[in-house]
Amino acid sequence: MLRELVMEGETSRPFMRIFGSTDLSRYAIYSPARTEFRDMSGRLIEAQDNPMAAIEGRETEPLFRALDRVLLYGALVWGAIVGPFVLELDGKSEEEPSPPSLSQFRRLRIELARSLDPVAPVRRLSIDHLGLARRVDCELRPFFCGPVVDTLSAYGVFDGIAVPTLHRFQALSSDRTIAPTPLIDIEIFDVQFL
Repeated sequence: MLRELVMEGETSRPFMRIFGSTDLSRYAIYSPARTEFRDMSGRLIEAQDNPMAAIEGRETEPLFRALDRVLLYGALVWGAIVGPFVLELDGKSEEEPSPPSLSQFRRLRIELARSLDPVAPVRRLSIDHLGLARRVDCELRPFFCGPVVDTLSAYGVFDGIAVPTLHRFQALSSDRTIAPTPLIDIEIFDVQFL
């Protein structure tokens, strides 16, 4: 369980430095091609090249080793911040018909290159009448088997850009009900675009 993190990254490519509030001896680096831990002077402690392939190639080792968490949380938070303009970088999108349960929303299917998002490259966004994404249906394989709903809320405006500051990832059952217990909660307190 992670509590407070400070992350700095880039909007033009998936890259983040992740600093923990309780671990002052090291920081993590996220990119789809490599995850790392470095000490505060920048010296490499541990790294994993092509982390998604490494995870998918494991058959008996458990997930959620420290570098696995760097990949998952780095990808999810980078996607949360860059979401409003990720299609400017690369990817395809198409509008889809809304299912009856989501008829008040427009539905947009986006597909990103794995080099942009190795964790959830295919997403279905539910967009409200104001043009804000309120729900994202995706899969987080291999971290979780089955469909997941990311509920977006509490939009904040940072440097003129609307960013959802609350993300709640919950499992979606076969009868289309959302599990009450979240898999992951992300709360964003501040964003600075430089």
